[in-house]
Amino acid sequence: MVSAQDGPEKLAINSELRDRSERGLDRLAPNLKSAVILRDLQGMNNQEAADVLAVSVSSLKARLHQGRVQLREYIRGYLEDQTNKEY
Repeated sequence: MVSAQDGPEKLAINSELRDRSERGLDRLAPNLKSAVILRDLQGMNNQEAADVLAVSVSSLKARLHQGRVQLREYIRGYLEDQTNKEY
């Protein structure tokens, strides 16, 4: 967690990462985006999210996995650049 006591560089990096994550979510197909948002941002369990989306739990898990993989790939380059800057 980033606090106001963290330096400006860390605050900027966290803000950029949040922006990059939001752009990544926007790039996901709607069915993948919904699964990721319900589980990872809204904190629903698998059954609750599956019920909202009117799909089976196994379908939700597949969507969630695919959405997370795509999101991870989208932000990977940014994270690697930040890691390289620290050393």
